[in-house]
Amino acid sequence: MQRLRPLILAIALLLSACAGTQKTEDLNSKADFHYKMAAGYFESREIALAIKEASATLEIEPTHRDAHYLMGFIYHGRRDYTKAIRHYQQVLEIDPKYHFARNNLGTVYLELERWDEARDEFKALLEEALYPTPELAHNNLGWAYYQKRDYDLALEHFKMAAF
Repeated sequence: MQRLRPLILAIALLLSACAGTQKTEDLNSKADFHYKMAAGYFESREIALAIKEASATLEIEPTHRDAHYLMGFIYHGRRDYTKAIRHYQQVLEIDPKYHFARNNLGTVYLELERWDEARDEFKALLEEALYPTPELAHNNLGWAYYQKRDYDLALEHFKMAAF
């Protein structure tokens, strides 16, 4: 019996690890189900239901990048900028390379006339070699500079956007 004790302990640890992995997979699957429901409701323009399902996703998995992005996008459209900023920032904490969230965060700052914060977001996008739409960042950055009355830099970025 003395020799079996380490073996029993090892089996118990292995089984508890497998159960923990299964539980995590079940939660991820459940979160993804709610996110897919949220995305479907959003596509169907049933925004209240999309918010409900995205919120359910985030209750299960608080670091669900796509649910945060969807919530940011919805609140952005509703002009609830405080919530939009919070969700876009969450996306960027989870995945700093999620360029669409950074661009949208910058546009929220433009709408709030927070020119310096907008500028910082768009400059960060332009530093990313793999950002697929630099013309958007240049255009938005040009607008931020224009609003700050830095017309030379604004013109430079507008030209780059057109180029």
